[in-house]
Amino acid sequence: MHSLSFFSCLLAIASAGNLVGPAGYAAPAYIRPHIGHAGFHTQDTAGQYNYGFNSADGIHRSEVRGVDGSVAGSYSYISPEGAKIHIDYSGGALGFNAAGTGIPVPVSDTPEVAAAKSAHYAHHVESAARAAVDPHGLGYAGLGYAGYAGPAPFVKYH
Repeated sequence: MHSLSFFSCLLAIASAGNLVGPAGYAAPAYIRPHIGHAGFHTQDTAGQYNYGFNSADGIHRSEVRGVDGSVAGSYSYISPEGAKIHIDYSGGALGFNAAGTGIPVPVSDTPEVAAAKSAHYAHHVESAARAAVDPHGLGYAGLGYAGYAGPAPFVKYH
């Protein structure tokens, strides 16, 4: 028995190859260039704060919070298309409000869409008028089948 395990270990050691060669291609590590920035931050015990920063790649952010919890600020950045986007915002008792160059504008309806909307609205007005005259226009019919299925009967087989 010992000889079998000895020869098995010897065979395993003999068949294990030492692969000598390059370990593979190692690409040089990419190091992102450092982008300088300057910032500031102040805060007091009442919860008011004021902070902001500017970075060399065109990103700007500033924000101020008052004692009442209202927040106002702005941020700007350069879009992938190369345009400068600037947003001014405020938040307080009246909710969040934002205004600026990067806020999407809703698309206006084409004449065809406006006509389809008015026809759709007219159909709803007509349906509501019919329902007011005859609220049960189709009548009422009960279910044509049992509302639920009962459990399968238990059958004992011998």
